[in-house]
Amino acid sequence: HHVSAINAIDNASLVAVADRDADALASITEIASEAQLFDDVGQMLKEAKPDVVHIVTPPATHFDLAVEVLEAGASVYVEKPFALNVDDAEKVVRLADEKGLHVCAAHQLLFQRSARKYKEKQKLIGDVLSAESYFSFRPVRKSATGSGSVDPVDQFIDILPHPVYLLLDGLTIGGSEDQVQIQSIEATPYGDVHAILRCGDRIGLLVVTVRGRPVESYLKLIGTNGSVFADLILSGVTTLPGPGASAVSQILMPFSQAWQKMIGTLGSVFRIIFGRQGSYDGLRELIESYYDSIASDSPPPISRASLLDTVRVCEEIGRKVLGAQEQAEKEALRKLDAAAAKLPACDAQKGTILVTGGTGFLGKKFVRLARDSGYAVRNISRQIPKPSAMIPGIDYVQANLAEPIADELFDGVQAVVHLAAETAGGQAAHEMNSIQATANLIAGCT
Repeated sequence: HHVSAINAIDNASLVAVADRDADALASITEIASEAQLFDDVGQMLKEAKPDVVHIVTPPATHFDLAVEVLEAGASVYVEKPFALNVDDAEKVVRLADEKGLHVCAAHQLLFQRSARKYKEKQKLIGDVLSAESYFSFRPVRKSATGSGSVDPVDQFIDILPHPVYLLLDGLTIGGSEDQVQIQSIEATPYGDVHAILRCGDRIGLLVVTVRGRPVESYLKLIGTNGSVFADLILSGVTTLPGPGASAVSQILMPFSQAWQKMIGTLGSVFRIIFGRQGSYDGLRELIESYYDSIASDSPPPISRASLLDTVRVCEEIGRKVLGAQEQAEKEALRKLDAAAAKLPACDAQKGTILVTGGTGFLGKKFVRLARDSGYAVRNISRQIPKPSAMIPGIDYVQANLAEPIADELFDGVQAVVHLAAETAGGQAAHEMNSIQATANLIAGCT
């Protein structure tokens, strides 16, 4: 998406890409044939000497890479989350100032068509009293490369900046010197959050959910003279100006909403079919604006306040969600141990079954049935599941089937039930985690 956005900008050219994954680098050549390819960031910075570097790596690497890029003399664009804590974010910003360079956070939803339009409509609704930012999403079960399962809470923390910076933008629209304060946070261990924020007299409600449906993303502003609703996925902006207190206004209101949603949805569908965006909506616009700020040495399109406040709020919410998850797993482990203690002993004559894929949909059912039937069950998986995902009485062992399997894992095993197979990634992932894994398993059996 970043390459496509850069290719669409007239005053920019992609000179280099760095990635440790050879397959990833090879795939880039299809859309960036002139870019130099590197497997080391330091070498890329030294040889290609870029003016700006986009960091689109896993979140835990953002801080170190941003520092390395700035130290090399290049400005930096950092994907969400900009940093995992506000201390790191402030260090990056200070370093950029010291070097006379620019930094930008990936707040591209602010540059979507709906976000641009709701700012234009804000003057119709009077003074903003409150803002609501809602975001629900469907988590993926496996990583894009097929390297393992992805925790929904990790995905929650990864997408959290989007609804947060939208809410902050709504609370500070029109300009505000008051700092945004977190009033309260309610979180579940599954990645569901309700938070109350305050900016002066304005109140903000943040709702982010992994489980809530349908999938939506919107920002709603309530003013002294109406409301504006920005749908960040499809249907555009719905504005209801005026007090709406009369009987006629109340009767016409749903018709006005329906008409605006229909027009907005049709326009969005038309742009999807016939448009040439080539990347996430708003991404090219943000990147182009950022490049212009570098060329003109003007302030970047994402303000320092928005960048730092977003990281600060996300850090607090993330801490709350992870704390809720930790407590839930402790309780799940207690229940797991109690349930295992009540199970009858395994039948020694039946022996041990070695199971692969015992954490999957079919595998879970099989290992439970086998254990209930008196078999000892040893389950191999790339990651030990959390207590909440374990079956009582099962021996969970961590091992990568794509590598030679240790002989001791077959000790006492009478039978092997192979249920593991790759369900994500490309050909390389399937060859490694399905074909090679099966070959290694057969070799271990013999």
